[in-house]
Amino acid sequence: MGLQITKVKAVAEDIEFGLGTVEQVRNGVSGTYSQINASHIPYSPTQSISEKVESLESGTNLALKYAWEAEARKRTAASYAKEAENVEVKEYTSNNDGSFSVTSLTGTYSALHYEAKADGNLDAQNWKADASKMTAESYAVESTDVIVYTSNGDGTFTQTVQTGVDSAKTARDKASVSAAAAATSESNAATSESNASTSESNALASKNAAATSETNAATSETNAATSESNAKTSETNAYTKATEAATSASNAATSESNAATSANNAATSESNSSTSESNSQLFQWESEAWKMTAQSFAEEPEDVYVKLYTSNGDGTFSYTNHTDYSATHYKLKAKAYAASVNPDNLAHTDGTETSEISTTNNIESGRGSGGVAMTINDGYGNANLTFNHKAGIPEQDGNSARIVVNTDLTTGAYMDFQTKSGVTNGTATRLTSVMRVYEGRVDVLGSTVVRQSDYATSTVGGTLKARLNGSTLYLRNDGNNA
Repeated sequence: MGLQITKVKAVAEDIEFGLGTVEQVRNGVSGTYSQINASHIPYSPTQSISEKVESLESGTNLALKYAWEAEARKRTAASYAKEAENVEVKEYTSNNDGSFSVTSLTGTYSALHYEAKADGNLDAQNWKADASKMTAESYAVESTDVIVYTSNGDGTFTQTVQTGVDSAKTARDKASVSAAAAATSESNAATSESNASTSESNALASKNAAATSETNAATSETNAATSESNAKTSETNAYTKATEAATSASNAATSESNAATSANNAATSESNSSTSESNSQLFQWESEAWKMTAQSFAEEPEDVYVKLYTSNGDGTFSYTNHTDYSATHYKLKAKAYAASVNPDNLAHTDGTETSEISTTNNIESGRGSGGVAMTINDGYGNANLTFNHKAGIPEQDGNSARIVVNTDLTTGAYMDFQTKSGVTNGTATRLTSVMRVYEGRVDVLGSTVVRQSDYATSTVGGTLKARLNGSTLYLRNDGNNA
C-alpha cells in the first residue's frame, strides 16, 4: 500500500504570539511554554528588538529631561535679574513632565529690586544688587553647581553652593550630549534597517529552500509508488523531508514577520531621533536668548534701555527694547548722586551751612568713636539724644548716656536722664535712670527731691539751706545748717 504525504506551508496560526505562556502537550508530556514576542527576536548579537526599542525611548526621554532642566534654570536666572520690587526671587524646578514647581526664596530679591532701593542705603543696596547679579550670572553660565551669592553688608559676599543644581549653560550642554546620543540612535536605526533587509533576504532564501524540500518530497512520493520494496525507506525519507520543509517554511514566515517589524521599528526610531534632535536645538537657542537678556539686564550701559532677546528658531535672535535700564545704569546713577552730596556739612548743593536738615531716620556725629546721635524709637525710647548708645549699642568700650522724652504719649510727659559706666563695644546695654524731670517735680535716683508745693514763699531770716539724707530732704532758713 502506498504512502501519500500532503505538504502545506506554515502560517501565522501555527505560531503563538503574546507576552505570557501557554500550556501544551508535546510527545505526550504536558508543559508550560513561552509565547513569542519582541524579547525573543534578536536585533544584534547582544540585544533583542525589545531591548533596542527601550534604549531608543530612554535616549529621547533623557533629551527632554535636560531640556526641561535648562528651561527651569533659565526662568530662575530671569527671576534673579528682573523680579519686581519687593517681590521675592522665585526658584524653578522641573517636574520632568514639561511642568515646573516654583519656590519663593524668603528674603532674597532681584537685581531690579535692589536697583529700585538704591536711593536708600547706597552701599548696602549696591552690594545686594551685585549679589543678585552674580547669582543670576551663576544660574546662567556656571560650569559646575550653581552658586547663590548673598551680601555680607560690607562689600564681601557669602557663596552657597546649590549641590546638584545645574546652570542654564550646563543643562544646555547636557541637552547637546543627549542630542549626540539621539544622533547615535539614528545611526543605530540605520543599522537596524540594514539588518531588516538582511533578514528579509534570509527569509527569501528560506522560502527557496522550502520549495526545494517540497520538490524532494514529491520525488520521494513518486519513488514510493514505483518501488514497493523501497516504500518503507522512501516513507521514512519523505516524512523526514516533510518535517524539514514544515520547519523551514515556519522559519521563513517568522523571518519575514521579523523583517517587517524591524523595518517599522527602524522607521519609528529614525522619526523619534529626528524630533528629539530638533527639539533639543530649539531649547538651546531659547536658553541662549534668555542668557543674552539676563546679561543685558545686568550690564547694558548707562541710559541705554535693556534688550529682551527671543530666538527665531533658526540660530538667529531678535530683540525689543524694554522700558527699564540695567543694574550697571542704576549703579552709575547711584554713584553720581552720592558724589553730588557734601559729606562734611550735609548742606545739599547750595554751599551753605544754614540749610535745614530733615530726615525720617537717625542723625549721628562721630560715628565709630563713641559719638552723639539723635534717634527716634530705637528700642530704648521715643525721642532720644544718645552718647555712645545709638539703638542701645555702644560703639566703643567706656561710658554711655542718653536723654529720653516720651513723645509718643499724650499724658505723663517726662524727660529721663540715664547713664552707665564700663559698657562694652557691640553689646546691647540698658542704662540706669538717674534723674527724671516731670511737669511738677524732679526725681533723683527714685526719690522725690523738689515738688512745687515745697517751694518757699517767704523766709523767716537768713538763707534757705537744704540737705538730702537718704530719701529725706531737710530745709532750714534760720541761719543754721540743715
